[in-house]
Amino acid sequence: MINTNIVETNLGKIQGIEEERGYRFLGIPFAKAPVGKLTFKHPQPLDPWDGILKADTPKMNPIQRGGTFSIGNNSLDCLYLNVYVPKIAKEKDNLPVMVWVFGGSYATGGTGLENSKTMQIAYDSSDFANDTGCIIVTFNYRLNLYGYLNLNSLDQRFDVNNGIMDQVLALTFVKENIDRFGGDSNNITIFGQSAGGSSILALMVSKKANELFNKAIVMSPVSDHFYYPKESKKITKKYLNYLHIKKNNLDDLYNVKEEDIKKANKKIQDYLYRKRELRCPFSPTIDGDILEGEPKKMMINVEKPLLIGNVVNEGNLFLLDLPNFFLPFMVKLFGLKFKKKDGESYRHAASIELTNTLYLRPMMEFLNVYPGKVYKYEYRYESPDCKKIGVETFHACDVSVLFGYDMKYQKTSYDETKKITLKMRKLFSKFAHDDFDEFEDYKLNQKEIIIK
Repeated sequence: MINTNIVETNLGKIQGIEEERGYRFLGIPFAKAPVGKLTFKHPQPLDPWDGILKADTPKMNPIQRGGTFSIGNNSLDCLYLNVYVPKIAKEKDNLPVMVWVFGGSYATGGTGLENSKTMQIAYDSSDFANDTGCIIVTFNYRLNLYGYLNLNSLDQRFDVNNGIMDQVLALTFVKENIDRFGGDSNNITIFGQSAGGSSILALMVSKKANELFNKAIVMSPVSDHFYYPKESKKITKKYLNYLHIKKNNLDDLYNVKEEDIKKANKKIQDYLYRKRELRCPFSPTIDGDILEGEPKKMMINVEKPLLIGNVVNEGNLFLLDLPNFFLPFMVKLFGLKFKKKDGESYRHAASIELTNTLYLRPMMEFLNVYPGKVYKYEYRYESPDCKKIGVETFHACDVSVLFGYDMKYQKTSYDETKKITLKMRKLFSKFAHDDFDEFEDYKLNQKEIIIK
């Protein structure tokens, strides 16, 4: 149980916020600030502090590219986490813990201060915690060139897979300290979407992480988005060209400007599309240490309970803003091959094939060999806004509903949408609480849990 907003962690005391919904501990550091000489290094453990650290204000988000899913208030000093404790923790001990790994192509996103005027927090989870009866933890990890560009392939002074190691250190803090917040350190579920979902696949097979959590919820993972060293080295060289930095002048990276990063990010993405490469430019590198092999091939050695799912028409996201006359060009660019069914629009057929290529087929490849208990869901809820713009669903629309925040193409304030929010939270809560007996292992009869 927890009856105070002051908690003593293994690093020192922190003071959060007590409110009617429970407690919020915002902006807890879990690593030394990755600035200066630490900018391109694996995260370094923090030294203990004296006194009481204020944990009542959300911190900055990682440096990121521009675009629909980017959020503001960016800084290199971003390695912080938030702990949302439900009010039931005042009466009960050992609550299940859910740790969120955000998505965004390893290039956008964060869990810090989203809007400095409204003090809005990305993935604010106080209501989520109370609806599930779980402690919810959210954290930042480095993105783009700071988190995933394989500079190590050119100079060993630079570390590889910094973003994954940020995730590992955040999970280490949770494992070592969550009992002090009223959580059960032996019942930790990590959950994430898209690049966050694929991050979880990497964590599941990594020896550095697999003892830090017990279960996983994987939402719409980009399961194939990993590079071998030769591939990532080629991308690294190309990216440095876009930054106008030569490989013998890598120290210039310490002074690169945010606007130059955003420009280079767009150029590298466009370059890979022209090469019909659909993997995210900054995907993790299979380095033989942190990540020993392709996660979907290594899943034969993992037996953690897994809940995994997809949105029925993920591919719509990438076609939503495109006029009809431009679709054939994009289809050719993506290298898609499909046949249109009678009465089916070209747009719908293209988005379904994109869904299958990017998400479903790679997901089914490792589900076919996964030895542990696995439950499969499909998200089919078509929100009022999706109906207005003439689409069923799109990639990431379920995350907006799960956390109850509005996004560019969809609002969540409708009563019917709020019911789906509660339905999703109840499903995830049951999994976290080990109350999943009503559902059948997907491997038995390929029976899906439908969310609509």
